[in-house]
Amino acid sequence: MSSSLSLGELQSRWQFPVEGYFLPGPNGTYRWIFVTEDGDFYENQQDSRFALMAVLNGNRYCFSENPGDLAMGLEHLTKKNHLEDHIQLVRITGQGEFQTLLSCQNPPVAKNHLGAVLFLMDFGKVLCDFDYALFASSFEKAFSKPPTAEGLRLAEKLRRPFEAGEFGPNEFFEAVRKPFHLEPTEQPKFALTWCGFLRFNPSMVTLVRHFLQQPQTQLRMVSNVDPWVVEHASRVLGLKDLFEDGVFSFLNQVNPKDVDASMWKLARQRGLQGRASEDVLVIATDDTASHLERVQLENAADLCICFQNPAKWLFELSRHGIRLPMS
Repeated sequence: MSSSLSLGELQSRWQFPVEGYFLPGPNGTYRWIFVTEDGDFYENQQDSRFALMAVLNGNRYCFSENPGDLAMGLEHLTKKNHLEDHIQLVRITGQGEFQTLLSCQNPPVAKNHLGAVLFLMDFGKVLCDFDYALFASSFEKAFSKPPTAEGLRLAEKLRRPFEAGEFGPNEFFEAVRKPFHLEPTEQPKFALTWCGFLRFNPSMVTLVRHFLQQPQTQLRMVSNVDPWVVEHASRVLGLKDLFEDGVFSFLNQVNPKDVDASMWKLARQRGLQGRASEDVLVIATDDTASHLERVQLENAADLCICFQNPAKWLFELSRHGIRLPMS
């Protein structure tokens, strides 16, 4: 970058109202993005680029995805004689003009958590997108006929009890088989079709795996799902490493997340086995606020993050001293 410290090093020293990340995408790609504490995103466009510029401890810094902006940003900082201990997010127009979008004077010292971390993480809408409406198209593609309305209604009615473990896969299939006009031998194909509502989120999966490469970091999945989804995610989507020893709503010893925090408590217990709980920061992540309210009420985690998107999740973690090394 432009001076003695990298952006990652700066963000670990000062708490900025905006942070920059390399977000992973499909096929091993990465994209540079800035995110603010309000959840706003800034990504380079054809007609404008974005940079984080700062004057801290007598040093001038400029961070941008475009290498050509670095020297131009430093020159801008020098000409404008910016205040000491000042940071700003700027838009650089196609004409080379600098427009300040956000600024902060005297940023506070950043937190840095140096101990162990246990992530308790939801699956749907976090690591994988759920769109139950996609089941109908998945069914038609697999069986060369549209699903019956009666079958769809019954399957949707039985979905929650299936996830809650009130009956197993064989009983579920037998209940919906006749309305869908399926043969007993078609259960394996139907199970695969049933999971057609899943859409892999490569960005979050890559981020989580990066975190798990860090020392003293563990993950336990906590999800309201049925056995078919767990098998599909582990075997077909290749998430077996993330699902190992996870806690799922169909297990006998827990209730679904909308009932109580028993799933989170069991996941915490499994993750902390053999460790002193006071030495581990336990972080619960879920896209449903009411689930996290139960976590807080029953003290099942030290920190709760209501998931919106990968960049905002990273930002919330950084506020509590949890960061990935930037390379």
